[in-house]
Amino acid sequence: MQLAETLGIDQSALAEDLMSAFFEEGRNIGEKGELIDIAGTHGIAAEDVAKAIDNEKLKQLVLTREGQVRSSGLVGVPGFLVNRRLLLVGAQDADTIVNVFDRAMFGEGTDSLESPALH
Repeated sequence: MQLAETLGIDQSALAEDLMSAFFEEGRNIGEKGELIDIAGTHGIAAEDVAKAIDNEKLKQLVLTREGQVRSSGLVGVPGFLVNRRLLLVGAQDADTIVNVFDRAMFGEGTDSLESPALH
């Protein structure tokens, strides 16, 4: 995602493909080859992905940003469409996020669709 931002590539489309690869296709997006494959569909060169993965300065930048997000208290992703079926609205607690993923992926989870988080 950091590389896409740097290159001016649509991060939301890349994020959707990464989430789809992981949650819908069961691909290990932590593997370099998987990332290279997915990034390539968005016009990101394999050598750029490999360099980014191995770049210690970039890793530290990403870890710093992640730390900032975690310390902000944000626990969910605002307006996140899960499996193109359920929308998670606003920052939510971990139980709600897990429930949304369970419902979207497996049709399971609590039936509390009245919750303002689930639409």
